[in-house]
Amino acid sequence: MEMKPVVVGPGSYSSPDPATESARLLPLSEHPLADELSEDYGAAQVTPEGEVVTQEAAAADAGDEEDIETMSVKKLDDKYGDHEDYPVHGNKAEKVEFAKSVEEA
Repeated sequence: MEMKPVVVGPGSYSSPDPATESARLLPLSEHPLADELSEDYGAAQVTPEGEVVTQEAAAADAGDEEDIETMSVKKLDDKYGDHEDYPVHGNKAEKVEFAKSVEEA
């Protein structure tokens, strides 16, 4: 008796909805499950003009300052690296302490 290897398993998945089957992105309002999605899905806001603004872009536009404790080392270097006594080769804790002293002054 001759045996051949056969792969057994579920068929490949394909969306039954033609709008999502082609693997293109849809605006949330056109998505088939739009009624089931939370209003804050994706942390985006829609302006009265219909423009979608992400949370990151809104924070950048508003000039919101990030908390020094949560800043990345790169952001600390970019923001405070030009100061005379900045610990360029120090660890993050040293850089955070320096940034706090600059902000307090």
